Amino acid sequence: MPLDYYQLFIDIVKTAFLGGNFAHEGISYALPPTLLRKYDFLSKSFRTPGTEIARLFSNLPDEFRTNAKTQLYRKEGGWVDKGIKNGQLQEITVGEETFLIPQLSKPSVGVDTSSNTDLTFLCIACMNNYKAAYIYLEKHLGIPKAHSPIEFKWSKLNRTYKDAILQNFDLILSISCNALLMIKTNALRNRQQKAIDVFIRLIDGCFSGFESRSGKQRQLLRERFFNLCNDTPTHCDADFSPLSTDKIVRHLVMTLAKDRDCTPLHAEKLSHESEPIQITDVLCGALRDSIEKKNDKWLEPLPFNNLLVGRRKKGKEMKFAKCYYWPKLE
Repeated sequence: MPLDYYQLFIDIVKTAFLGGNFAHEGISYALPPTLLRKYDFLSKSFRTPGTEIARLFSNLPDEFRTNAKTQLYRKEGGWVDKGIKNGQLQEITVGEETFLIPQLSKPSVGVDTSSNTDLTFLCIACMNNYKAAYIYLEKHLGIPKAHSPIEFKWSKLNRTYKDAILQNFDLILSISCNALLMIKTNALRNRQQKAIDVFIRLIDGCFSGFESRSGKQRQLLRERFFNLCNDTPTHCDADFSPLSTDKIVRHLVMTLAKDRDCTPLHAEKLSHESEPIQITDVLCGALRDSIEKKNDKWLEPLPFNNLLVGRRKKGKEMKFAKCYYWPKLE
């Protein structure tokens, strides 16, 4: 098998996803942003006839297609397996469809909140390919950015664009994230304790308590989030006043570590400078929307240890938190 067929496969997946000009054997093709599936490479007749990408696939060498029939479905050592191991590709399954997504960024963590008068929704998104999600919103769905500053902002979108995101949310989650934690609480408003103590208790409350009922599951989830957050650049929106973003990042990782050695990595960027923050803002806003409408199908409830935030004081409102996570355990 010619070595360049693998690279040709990778280049097509990437250029098709990004959209743009693709040159092959002296011919240029203007490819629209397209999600590709493995079976797209097996036939001369692409599923959208008359398009530039259909013209490209009809002109690919027969020898390439012959190799693709073998290489794309090999579990070990095939093109997809090689692309994943080389950090060039990810393969995601949404419903009954499996898509090939170019790996465009390294792991990162986004921390953001969405609030109303009484409640705060805190989102911690452990992302493995935030750039691909950014491109998908921008080029595939045509989601507009807010101005001054220019950035994706859920609260600035009209209902049509919000619905477009929600209709494709399974795909957006699968493209961007390894895991996500969502906390709904009133404990960050009209605080009865120091802000940093409240934040620590909110994180710890997701994974402590309930030892006799779900202790093992909670410990496994804590391990998962610690492994994804530790020593990983973490982008935090500056909406935790009076706490600084570097303090939030440090105590997030330290709380997940639970007395183990850890390495918090604070990525010091403003929201309009940080694509991970912008993607987390969209994820947080969409999930808050679905939780408030009691129409959530993505998140799994996680019993919260309300003893940490819910002590009642005379004349004070009861503080509470609810926790959710993605992906759901099968």
